[in-house]
Amino acid sequence: MNKITVRHIMSWGPCSEYPRDRVKKIIGSGKTPLEICTLGLPAQDRLWVLLRPEIIPEMDLHRLACTFATGALPIWEKYYPDDKRPRAAIETKQKWIKGEITVEELTAAGDAAGDAAGDAAGDAAGDAA
Repeated sequence: MNKITVRHIMSWGPCSEYPRDRVKKIIGSGKTPLEICTLGLPAQDRLWVLLRPEIIPEMDLHRLACTFATGALPIWEKYYPDDKRPRAAIETKQKWIKGEITVEELTAAGDAAGDAAGDAAGDAAGDAA
């Protein structure tokens, strides 16, 4: 996709803060992904447009998610050095990307990582109380 158009964005179902008229004012006749990056919009809104399989191939998005998650591991492991569930989930996702495991195995690892995040949130809430 060379240019992202109003039609594309509206077909993706933007939030109510971006009605068609506002999107048209921002996008005009279309913008390249690089031009979207430079718009004066909140980062989360630019990422909402760019991190889509229509813009970046789906497997590349999965690889990118692994890269981002790996970057956060040092923070996790500082506070939870014995909890390897997030690292195991990333490694499992990387195996899935390579076709070495099934979706079911990937889902199980993701569930374990979600449990770890829930445990950490519970710990943080307990510490704050």
